[in-house]
Amino acid sequence: AEIPQALEIADKLGDWVYNRLSRLPHHVLMKMWSLYIAGEFGGMNDVMARLYGITGKEIHLKASRMFDNDKLFFPLSQKIDALDTLHANQHIPQIIGCMKLFEVTGEKRYYDISRFFWESVTKDHIYAIGGTGEGEMFHGPEEIGSLLSKNTAESCASYNMLKLTKELFKYEPVSSYMDYYERTMFNHIASSCEHAPTGASTYFMPLAPGFHKEFDDENSCCHGTGLESHFKYTEAIYFTDRNSIYVNLFIPSVLNLEDIEVRQEISPFLPEQVKIFVKRTGNRDLKIRIPYWCKGDYQIKLNGEKVEAEKLSDGYCKISGVENSEIELAFSCTLRLERTPDKPEVAALCYGPYVLAALTEEEDFLHLCLTEENLENMVRKEENLHFICGKTVFVPLYSICHERYQVYFKI
Repeated sequence: AEIPQALEIADKLGDWVYNRLSRLPHHVLMKMWSLYIAGEFGGMNDVMARLYGITGKEIHLKASRMFDNDKLFFPLSQKIDALDTLHANQHIPQIIGCMKLFEVTGEKRYYDISRFFWESVTKDHIYAIGGTGEGEMFHGPEEIGSLLSKNTAESCASYNMLKLTKELFKYEPVSSYMDYYERTMFNHIASSCEHAPTGASTYFMPLAPGFHKEFDDENSCCHGTGLESHFKYTEAIYFTDRNSIYVNLFIPSVLNLEDIEVRQEISPFLPEQVKIFVKRTGNRDLKIRIPYWCKGDYQIKLNGEKVEAEKLSDGYCKISGVENSEIELAFSCTLRLERTPDKPEVAALCYGPYVLAALTEEEDFLHLCLTEENLENMVRKEENLHFICGKTVFVPLYSICHERYQVYFKI
């Protein structure tokens, strides 16, 4: 807000942080930051790097570096996944701080640490909904099917993973970042809000069979970020640079800037059909993400005529000269099973970007005769995303509030 008194206060607070921590030898700092929970300093490295970006005072940059956590940073710098037994949301904000340090210093090691951390988490430590951690903790790589409890997927962790994803995308705009962003936002963040106007949200997203969401309306880390999350749905739909407009997420929305106006129309029950109305582009190309769930062909029509868009290596397709145009996208979209890596007989059912959950009171895993080959035999109720397998009804997880459900089942 450019209030001088606010900067003066922040400046002096930054000085205090440096003066306090600079008295301590390195090994004491490392002991502090490695303590479970007690070492949860949040985004202090991010804060101090941001302050340095404003004040230019070297002590603020030095203070930011004092929060470098060797226990986390060193193995990541060697491309070693050493996340097992670490408290998940104690460490994700530290990586966001790495990205800020990279921004203000240009030291690529901070970027490399951040990128490898993101790759490790999203490749080997996430559930189908995009959430990570069980009992707030990281566990061994690919331990998913063996860690299905009522204390899975802390909401704070997804909140911060999305922040990290967005920062990485700014430097390397590839579709894999937004594939993860879409998965997590639609299936964890959107699922975490109580449907009644209470402001309550989930702390954990239970993935054990037969559990239900428990909503927290009192002060907690996940309630604080839970409130904030539901004001952030627009954040990553579009990105722009000097040459391109990125359409990352398929959500009814309008991008209206000085020289850009783009509008999307999508039915929540037909995620595979997208309409984009382009009025102004400021002489930029339109880059549209080809979603990970589109396993077959896709069609693009420009003003009613089928066109061949240039498919790029970054996972986007590019269309040029689209001012005052209507674009229709039709992605191939089918049911699919996502098996857990450690227990391939345990799987989740998905349709397009949505994770589906079986409505059931059963607290033992459902056993369903589903395979990749017979999914097309499931019955879909008209005009919604309800699918029926025998007597079991599957619905999108985000549409469930207090009902009991199973996201994972045995096949």
